[in-house]
Amino acid sequence: MKLTFTRLFLVTVFAALLVSCGSGDDATPEVKEFYMKFKANGTQMIYDEQAIAVFNVDNNNKSYHCQTYANKTSELTKDAIDLMIVDDKPLTTGVTYSLKTSVDLKVFGPTPQAKAVYWDAAGTGFTAQFPATTDELLVTFSENTSNHLMGTFSGRVFTSVGRNEVIITEGEFKLSKR
Repeated sequence: MKLTFTRLFLVTVFAALLVSCGSGDDATPEVKEFYMKFKANGTQMIYDEQAIAVFNVDNNNKSYHCQTYANKTSELTKDAIDLMIVDDKPLTTGVTYSLKTSVDLKVFGPTPQAKAVYWDAAGTGFTAQFPATTDELLVTFSENTSNHLMGTFSGRVFTSVGRNEVIITEGEFKLSKR
């Protein structure tokens, strides 16, 4: 009888421990296979509703482009981020593309290597697109396969009116290639 009571007690304690270890408010949210995640003014953002990268070669400008986009909901200009990278040579891993570095495009003239648009939950747009200002943006590709693009990014983006600022840190992405 004592052995049965001990077993029952141990099973009950073990079951209670399993229940207490269940998911709670402090659990890390599950991230889908393709995503962009970063901190916006210190708040963690995870955008994985749509997370894509599109590469293009512009023969007229002799330039290479990558446009990335990720959002949190089906609304295209709320909780979303768009990074645009251009260079006069093929885009590659291990290179950091910067807003402060320009590429001389035949048709458009000097153009920043990297630009960004970030929309917050209210739909307010913030950009990093003007190299002569305090805007900042760095994007590095770490892996580029036939089906996905991975990398990191950080920067400072601003509203066009009022110059309200969002500091983007710890940005990383794994995007589906289209």
